[in-house]
Amino acid sequence: RVQKATKTAKEKGRMVDKLNASIAIYRNRILLAAFATGLFAKTVGKLMSVYGEQELAERKLSNALGFRSQALLDFAAAQQQATSFGDELTISAMSQISAFTKNKEAIKQATIMATDFAAKTGKTLEESMQMITSSVFGTRNAFKTFGIEMSRASIPTARFNSLMQGLNQYAGGEAQ
Repeated sequence: RVQKATKTAKEKGRMVDKLNASIAIYRNRILLAAFATGLFAKTVGKLMSVYGEQELAERKLSNALGFRSQALLDFAAAQQQATSFGDELTISAMSQISAFTKNKEAIKQATIMATDFAAKTGKTLEESMQMITSSVFGTRNAFKTFGIEMSRASIPTARFNSLMQGLNQYAGGEAQ
């Protein structure tokens, strides 16, 4: 009787061991699936967030201009390829200056200089563009502390050209 009980216990033990091994395999598969699902959701979530940011930036630019400018959107995409700034940041910066001017070439030039200045100083692209707009269309030179002088003319075009020249000398090509 003892032998039979021992034999039965050993068989039950082997069955339990096999069951534990099967459970471990399924547990590993479930953990792997959960990890893959989480990674997929995180990636898709990030892409959707970036897409939403770009859509918002494009809407802000269109509202500031009063129309949709494919040329400026294409310019932002080209800047993304040439610099470390995403096109949504470039579009957002362009919307800031578009509140003051509709001249696409001036917007592009200011964006390039803001990008270069941001790359050189570590400021954000938004901060750099705010400095440009306040200097050109406001009453103070926000770049004076960096040694960048600009015309004091009352005509914004003269101040703009003067500032772009000063920024080009200070930080031209830094973002490339």
